[in-house]
Amino acid sequence: MESEWTDHVCRAQAGDECSLETVIIEVKRRLSVYIYRLTLDHHLADDLVQDVLVEMIGSLRRLNRSDRFWSWAFKIALNKVRDHRRRCRVRDAGGAVPVAAVREMPGRAYRASPAEEAADRELQTVVCGAIEGLERSHRHVITRRVYQEAPYAQIAAETGRTEGHVRVTFLRAKRSLQTRLERRGVTC
Repeated sequence: MESEWTDHVCRAQAGDECSLETVIIEVKRRLSVYIYRLTLDHHLADDLVQDVLVEMIGSLRRLNRSDRFWSWAFKIALNKVRDHRRRCRVRDAGGAVPVAAVREMPGRAYRASPAEEAADRELQTVVCGAIEGLERSHRHVITRRVYQEAPYAQIAAETGRTEGHVRVTFLRAKRSLQTRLERRGVTC
């Protein structure tokens, strides 16, 4: 699967329109979820994904190692989110997660009863609020590692840190998240 993906990227770099379309579709799918988890705003996530795609397409031919495509793409996405935050002068810390954003979260397939659904929404609100309150670096590592299942080496390549640093950051982020959840009455 990975070598097939690398082939798509190489062909897209060479100008193959079909491969480029395949790459764009998969990038959009993966990065939409990732950016949404960082911003908790669907419209902003869609806008930033478009910005990422424009930059990615414009610089795809300059990518030297197609086997590092995903690290490269996620790094572009992270930089777009950072740039947006700088432009808007939005601070990462604090603030409640809008209930509407929690209700629209993807990946909620099972709903047994209205009571369980309400409890699930309440838990999601608490968890999203706790994640929102984490330091930016902690939130990034939690998002990439847990939601995107990215390996430590890939996260390290995106952030310009060592793999050991990323592992320590992830451990600290988990502890911080656990403390925040316990303060809100959620035990892990």
